[in-house]
Amino acid sequence: MQKRRLITALEIAATVGTRASSVHEIIAATMSRISERNDQLNAFSAVFAERALSRASALDALIAAGVDPGPLAGVPSAAKILFAVAGLVTRAGANVTAHDPRASRQRC
Repeated sequence: MQKRRLITALEIAATVGTRASSVHEIIAATMSRISERNDQLNAFSAVFAERALSRASALDALIAAGVDPGPLAGVPSAAKILFAVAGLVTRAGANVTAHDPRASRQRC
């Protein structure tokens, strides 16, 4: 397997800021990489690719409209689902809660 060069958050933000890459492209590449490696690494208990890609497209639309998206626009991030997030099951990193009901509202 060819080793990929890792790029920094600042480099990602710069490519989005100069429109060399769209947020959607960055997030799609991130989702692809997670899909390729998560079976071996088990780094993510849940990945919300559709949600991330939808938000990426919305951010791209704002950028196209001339809105300043902020200094870290397009930089992928991950968080442990430790607190209730509307529409998501609060997993806290545990598979035992995977079938619990989705949170109806956000607690953080």
